[in-house]
Amino acid sequence: MTNFNDTDENLFERMKIYKLWFRRLIVLAILFSTLQYSIPIIFNFEQYYGLRRFVDQGLITFLLDNEIQLTIAFLIIIFSIISYLMVYLFKPIGKILYTINLVITLLINMFSGDIIEYGILYPLDWLAKISEALILYLMYFGEIKREFIIKKKLSNKHN
Repeated sequence: MTNFNDTDENLFERMKIYKLWFRRLIVLAILFSTLQYSIPIIFNFEQYYGLRRFVDQGLITFLLDNEIQLTIAFLIIIFSIISYLMVYLFKPIGKILYTINLVITLLINMFSGDIIEYGILYPLDWLAKISEALILYLMYFGEIKREFIIKKKLSNKHN
């Protein structure tokens, strides 16, 4: 909601605060996602439980060999970094890239089979998904959506 009594300076200051909080949210989403995927590697949870062999490995594992899976994972990581960077810099293409990134990640998760969530990973996964959804909501429906509009430069022909 816009208060019509606000001065341009107040609106400018408020947008600066929105942008700062939005950028902090992006950093938190990246942190949660990174922790979610790095903690099992660091602590080697699979060594203690060995449960992975008892769960459904998914359609992707069945159809693709390991090299192709690693290539796809690497490309998705690169695409994810680019989309987060574009959103962080408020580039209009970032909004589209981020949405595509979330849809691709959702589709891959749907066909990747069962996932075992360990104690600390469940809240991290939950926080990562909530922060990603909040970023998506703010980009399309929040005050920050104005920052993703393509700004046309006015050229002065009379100079």
